Amino acid sequence: MNNNSYMSRIKKRILIGLTIFIGISAFLYYQLHHGKDEVYLLPNGFTGIVYIYSSEQGAKKEFEGTWLDKVRVYRIPNNGVLLTQFEPSERFRKVSYFYVDSQGNRTELQSPYTQNRKGFILKPKTHVASIYRESVLDENDNPLIYDSFLVGTDKQITIFHEERKKVNILQLIDENLKK
Repeated sequence: MNNNSYMSRIKKRILIGLTIFIGISAFLYYQLHHGKDEVYLLPNGFTGIVYIYSSEQGAKKEFEGTWLDKVRVYRIPNNGVLLTQFEPSERFRKVSYFYVDSQGNRTELQSPYTQNRKGFILKPKTHVASIYRESVLDENDNPLIYDSFLVGTDKQITIFHEERKKVNILQLIDENLKK
């Protein structure tokens, strides 16, 4: 009888240990394989093309949230070109876009299609569209990877999409590195 009780306690401890091990393993796997969520802060009323390029000379890395749920913060300047020390994220993540006024108040930019209580699809006046990850070759034939997205009304986004095709990204980045 005493032996059965002893074996029962050992089995219980093994089960608890395995449960803790599996829980910690799942948490670590999630942390290693899930990208950091991202918040893009745009100047209030900004419309245009946003370009984001990783550079050691770029803006320092900025985060919000706790150590468990850190969120990358990208502060887009008035000209729409951000050089950042963040490397591009390749992993799954939630992305949010906000206008920020002079007092730091945020207004979230909605996706192009949102649903109201009655189920109708509404289009906000200004939204984020056409998110790109692209690369060009620099003067040494090394790939230069950058992200870009468009902010505006449908009509503006159509125009920005065409303007984007004409931009010399190497020149744009070079000009912003010199600032």
